[in-house]
Amino acid sequence: MVNTRINGEYFLLLPDHRAARPEWKIENGGWEVARIDAMIDKINSIKMQMYPRTKNIVVFDIGTEEGDLSALIAKYTRCDMVLFEPNDRVWACIRAIWEANGLPGPLEFFPGFLSNESKKPKDIDWRTVGTIIPDHGFKQLYEQDPDIPQLKLDDWCMAKGIYPDIITMDVEGAEFEVIKGAEAVLRKLRPIIFMSVHPEFMYESYRNTGEWKDRYGERQHVVHMLRFIDELGYTHRCIEYDYHELHMVFEPK
Repeated sequence: MVNTRINGEYFLLLPDHRAARPEWKIENGGWEVARIDAMIDKINSIKMQMYPRTKNIVVFDIGTEEGDLSALIAKYTRCDMVLFEPNDRVWACIRAIWEANGLPGPLEFFPGFLSNESKKPKDIDWRTVGTIIPDHGFKQLYEQDPDIPQLKLDDWCMAKGIYPDIITMDVEGAEFEVIKGAEAVLRKLRPIIFMSVHPEFMYESYRNTGEWKDRYGERQHVVHMLRFIDELGYTHRCIEYDYHELHMVFEPK
């Protein structure tokens, strides 16, 4: 593990292949600088407002990938993290990063997709699968794979009795699918959402069906998702644009 300086101010122990990424260096533009700073500032601000409190802040990381962001948030806010990641190629890396940085395990881990429908998930223990590999191949992963568990966030929360105060989401175009499946949680509990929006991926790779098709048409446009979230009682604000994704924050009105 390599002690890696991220954005000039954060430190994480990372495997060699992750530590070698040039994006970590602030002189190269840094890694989602405004988004990360905004999330950490917001979580710590809420913790201060809640003090003294009876419960910790719960953050859902939807699309955990290799675990860098979730570990960074956990280290610098000491919140309770719930991780959602369907790609079994990265589970070993997530586990290794968390353990190397002396972090307690996540509150929960769901080894599957969050979506607009629920399928019966397989019984998978993410902590015992695989070894660290540098090529996680997320582009080779498809929601249609019948072996990958898939749940609505509303159903997962109801089953577990765990609900988010804050959601961070980076799901490579499936943002609207996740939001559709989280309607009840968003309407009733109104967590703050930090989202990396991929308008092109959303339009190219995902389709509306059923009532959603009747409402918005078959193609998924980011403006429809923004309109739906607004109807749920949220404001939205752009934090920054980074390469192929738009980083946004949604807060209850």
